[in-house]
Amino acid sequence: MKIAMNTTIDDRLLTRREVSHLLGSKCVTGHVIRGYAKQGLIRLVKLNSRTFRYGEASVKDFIQGRTRA
Repeated sequence: MKIAMNTTIDDRLLTRREVSHLLGSKCVTGHVIRGYAKQGLIRLVKLNSRTFRYGEASVKDFIQGRTRA
């Protein structure tokens, strides 16, 4: 799993639910989103052992067909 600890000011951190909403995913457990992060398609930020957030810029790039995790 790719873990990044830094973020830029313009790259807001999103919750799993926010990412699901942007992607139009109906997965309530977050397995799809974690899979995208594991593949390096969206940027994962691990806040602690149970809390993960996702970079908004990487999610928007993924939606537009560009990846930059």
